[in-house]
Amino acid sequence: MVDHLTLFAEEAVSQASRKTMTDSDMSVGLETAYWLTVNAMSARSAVSRALAENEIQLDRTIRTSVTFSAEQTQDVNIVLQPQTLLLGVDTIRVETPEYGVLFPMDFIEANAGYIDYE
Repeated sequence: MVDHLTLFAEEAVSQASRKTMTDSDMSVGLETAYWLTVNAMSARSAVSRALAENEIQLDRTIRTSVTFSAEQTQDVNIVLQPQTLLLGVDTIRVETPEYGVLFPMDFIEANAGYIDYE
């Protein structure tokens, strides 16, 4: 069972890596998510360090996510570029005022097909 402290730490990381999108067509790729990923990794390091300094052990590693938030609630089109696999985060979350969708990286990988990054 995951403790509440781990979930709180993951929420802190998620809040540090959030971007509001004004367009109803969301294209998520390296260019839109890179700096969010940097923020997520930095926040995870800071939270992990603060917990370790206070001798607090978590049940598991803090998962990282980047979040894209849409201002509108209708007709949001989401395109996840295959290059998002290079980001190194665990999930990509897309939210509107009424719902949220979580895309784990293994889901994106399974649905992106084979990509040659070289």
